[in-house]
Amino acid sequence: MSSELATILQQPDPPFLLDVRTLPESQAASIPGTDALIPVDELAQRVHELDPNQAIIIYCRSGNRSGQALNILKQSGFTNVRHLAGGINTWQGQVVSGISPCVGC
Repeated sequence: MSSELATILQQPDPPFLLDVRTLPESQAASIPGTDALIPVDELAQRVHELDPNQAIIIYCRSGNRSGQALNILKQSGFTNVRHLAGGINTWQGQVVSGISPCVGC
């Protein structure tokens, strides 16, 4: 996906933003507009909490867990899901420098 997260989140109908990190990680820092926190190790059991028809962007710290979450959701029938490559670490660094990060690239 070549669109940038900051632009996507400013749309009138932004995608559902899913944090798959742990609660302490989420409490330390999160992307504004995050809709839910479901740690990746709980996602398979909690997938029913998500709408399979809604666009979802998944993020974690560095992109590894969000990649795992992406696979879990796709295996559960979700089709409009993407993850933030580089995770919140990349997002924080690029937003601070004024460059919005690429999602899923």
